[in-house]
Amino acid sequence: MKVQHTETPRIFISTIPFGKVDPSPLQALDKSGFDYSINPLGRKLNAEEIAEIARGYDALIAGTEDTAQLIQVSTNLKIISRVGIGLDSVPLELCKTRGITVCYTPDAVAM
Repeated sequence: MKVQHTETPRIFISTIPFGKVDPSPLQALDKSGFDYSINPLGRKLNAEEIAEIARGYDALIAGTEDTAQLIQVSTNLKIISRVGIGLDSVPLELCKTRGITVCYTPDAVAM
């Protein structure tokens, strides 16, 4: 049985620049029908800013910003995809206890 979702997951893209050099990631999100927003400040967000701006989203495409405060206040967050290989800015144990999947894109820095 196929499960149908009634709501489109909301994605917040905090990393900058995202999709500027290579627009294919944004095109893939558009083609898949995802509802996404890109960091409106155009710079690295601090912990308070990301917690305030992204608290209602289901997914986060993250740069190196500290995500602990966001994880504490978010009730919807289900996945964090970290652009690049480092996961130092993602509190993995906290994500595990909150049921948040964490992944990364090791080839993103080479593109």
